[in-house]
Order: sequence, then C-alpha cells, then structure tokens
Amino acid sequence: MILRQVLTTAIATLIFEAAHGTIPASCQDGTCEEIHNTYKRFTLPKEHDSIEKYLNPKIFQDPETVQSIQQRLRDGHLVVIKNAFLEDYAEAMYDELNTSSDFELQESYDFEDGFHYSHHNIYDLSKYKNLMNTTLSMFNSEATKALCQEWSGRDCSGTSIASSSYYAPGDHSLPHTDHLGQRSVAYVWHLTKNWKPQWGGALYWCREYADSTYIHASFNTLTLFAVTPFTTHFVTTVSPHTTEKRLAFNGWWESSWIPSAEDPLETLLDINSSEEEFRKEALQLTFYQYTRLENIAEQCEKDSNFVSPPERCDALIELYDEIDHLFFPEEVMTEIIDV
Repeated sequence: MILRQVLTTAIATLIFEAAHGTIPASCQDGTCEEIHNTYKRFTLPKEHDSIEKYLNPKIFQDPETVQSIQQRLRDGHLVVIKNAFLEDYAEAMYDELNTSSDFELQESYDFEDGFHYSHHNIYDLSKYKNLMNTTLSMFNSEATKALCQEWSGRDCSGTSIASSSYYAPGDHSLPHTDHLGQRSVAYVWHLTKNWKPQWGGALYWCREYADSTYIHASFNTLTLFAVTPFTTHFVTTVSPHTTEKRLAFNGWWESSWIPSAEDPLETLLDINSSEEEFRKEALQLTFYQYTRLENIAEQCEKDSNFVSPPERCDALIELYDEIDHLFFPEEVMTEIIDV
C-alpha cells in the first residue's frame, strides 16, 4: 500500500495508490469467484450489491487507509484513489464507454454569473448498456449509500444520481461547487487511458496550492468529496490535439432529509456549540436544506405563530442568520467598486 502526499501541508491532496486489485487471498478457495474473475468472464454487479464488493482490496481492506479516507472526506478535502476498483471491472466499464455512440452534447452559456459548461453525457437510461445499468443500480444500492455515509459522515440516504461522461475537444466546465439540490457527496470514476496532461481535461481543485490543484484524467481513479458551498472546482478545456477520449462515470450521493418547522432544528444545529462544531454540522446541509431553513425563517418573520411555541421563531431566525453568514460571509466577498 502506497500513500503518496502531493504536498506536505494541512490541506494538501493525498493520493491513495496501490497496485491493481486482483483476487484477494481470502477468495482463492473459490468462495469469492463471483466478485472477481478474468475479464472475459466478468460477472455483472447485482442490483443490491455494495461497491465495496468491487473496490480494490489492497486499498480498502487496509484499516489505516480507510480511516484516512474517512477523515479527509469529513474535513472537506478532495480524496483521490488510484486503481480504486478491481481491474477487470474497470476494463469492462472502459470498453462500454469507449465504444458507445450515445453521448450527447450538454451545454449552457445562460447563467447570469458567467458560469458555463460544455460536455457530452448519456442521461437517457434506455441507452445504457448492461454494465452501466448495473453499475448505476449498485451505486444507488442501500448498501453502497450506507458505506458512503460511513466514510463521509454525511446523509447519503437519498437517490444516487449519475451519468457517463465524455469530454470531447473544446469541452470544459467553469468553476462551480456542486452545492445544488440535495447533493451530499460527489464522485468521479475516471476511466481514461493513455492521457497526456497537456491535453487538458483535468479536474482542478481550487482549495489547493498550485502543485496539487490538477488531477489529470487517468484510468480507474476515484475522486470523492463532501459537497459544501466551498468545494469549488472545474474541468479544464480539452485540447483539440488529443487522440484519446476523456471518459468518466460520475455523480452524487444525495441526502433524503427535508427540514420542516416541526423538526428540532435548534438541537440539530446548536448555535451555542463551539464555532468549529457548528461549522462542521452546518456545512453538512445541502443547498435545498439551506433554502428550506430560509423559508422557515421567512415564515417566522411574517407570523410568529408559524411554529409552536411561538418563541421558537426567534431561535429559528437566529439559526438561519448564522448559517447564511457561514455560507456567504460578507467580510470575505469580493468588493466591486463602481463609480
């Protein structure tokens, strides 16, 4: 097991790396044959399987490495895991994506803040091939969501949304956070072969120093991060000189919790706890959950009898104000001088 630190700082990206996964010693008696066999006899994942069954045991059966992955996810860092899945599984997924003719252009340049993107995806599930379908089901299984929740400390009990993606020459995605809807934990399973860094298509993680910001396209690399308002990243433009395809299977595990005025919100998010503890808990809120708290606070401002007992309204308004300030701190926002 190799744990390689790109930059020796408190926030540096760690790259977890091991040799390609093969049949674990514990499976040599044939009891695990359905998990991993030769590529030509690859066994499709089952709908209720956990991704744990197909992860590289050289990484994920090492308690120290798993603990490090968990801690970094919970601390808001990007986690990069090379040779993440069993090699035969990755090869089979690569073949399906690489031979697919169903990728469709997805682009938008209409956002008022200047954000735009251009990339190719397969969103129509009827066009998914067998392995893509079973992989999507496995990423959405209760066992997989429980595993992700254990790693990240985030609620992942909602639906897992995913798609196959292909970044063609000229494709890109400008800086964004993924903090949208009920997105809780983001994942990208990179499935690109023979890629050269000068072709672009890198995941750029904005919270790092320059030496470790670029995560270049590669084969069988899994990147994970817990989504917050501060997980800014983008995909650099793919060069017209590339001779390979920038392929991936990516998506989000989502939360299922929808806050309501009847929930003990003041207990779940205690503004009287330490600043560090409050920040840690508040940053677990999805964007949709944040907007729900905003709606509750607005209703309280209109009518204090909106909740019972009415005095709760003051506490809920204060709670929302604290979260709003955390998400959008005025003192660090760029000041634009217009004369």
